Amino acid sequence: MDEKGYILTNNHLVEGTKNVVISLPTGKLTPGRVVGRDFLLDLALIKIEAQDLVEARLGQSSTLQIGETVVAIGNPFALKGGSTVTVGVVSALDRSILAPNGETLYDLIQTDAAINPGSSGGPLVDLSGRVVGINVAVAPSAQAISYAISIDAAYPNIQAMLVRGSVFRPDLGFIPVTVTPSVAASFNLHVDRGVLAVQVDPLKPAAKSGLQDGDVITAVDATPIYNMGDFWHAFLQAGVQLPAQLTVYGKQGQFSDVSLPRVSSPHASR
Repeated sequence: MDEKGYILTNNHLVEGTKNVVISLPTGKLTPGRVVGRDFLLDLALIKIEAQDLVEARLGQSSTLQIGETVVAIGNPFALKGGSTVTVGVVSALDRSILAPNGETLYDLIQTDAAINPGSSGGPLVDLSGRVVGINVAVAPSAQAISYAISIDAAYPNIQAMLVRGSVFRPDLGFIPVTVTPSVAASFNLHVDRGVLAVQVDPLKPAAKSGLQDGDVITAVDATPIYNMGDFWHAFLQAGVQLPAQLTVYGKQGQFSDVSLPRVSSPHASR
């Protein structure tokens, strides 16, 4: 990301570890440490100490056109000889997919450039060599459908991880938990999707709006919610200041509406 030695990659590549070994283009191995991560966005920052690093140039994914040629760079299957480059076109923009961790990834670029295990975390670049995305996933049951996190969506969160080590999300006064079959069984829930509210603080906005411990949020502004990624994506809508209207399934088995004030997430400028 810069000459100071910050490297951007996917969180699923470094999940469960803080220390890694980085192979530089010169062939030299150098230690690195994970200094920031976010599992909902599948982004992570690694810091290394090295000299003569070349900073990647960032593009703007908002200027991409359907059919525009892009290049994916990665290290699929750790093939001998170094990185692999594949070429394709932008197939679609603003895609969303369900990631293997059960959360939804948003703001994705779809491309037919071949991406395989080992390509994750690598850059998707335009023909000027500017990074427009971070390769993240493939459609497992399809051919030539690959995805990259758009750089425009990632950039503000990268800046937050540089400053705080994590992505800013407002403290609404409860911990959101994705409803999975095991969570539903543990809490005796009668809904199979949504976000469970636990540890609701009576002094914070959620409780004051009527949310109770054990409630399940099933929709935000009439948009169905399946997991935490869905919840935060719907709640932190850029430019929207009106209170969010939550559809909640309560302990008594009844649905109700809760109006929760929005707290804007700070965004870094480009």
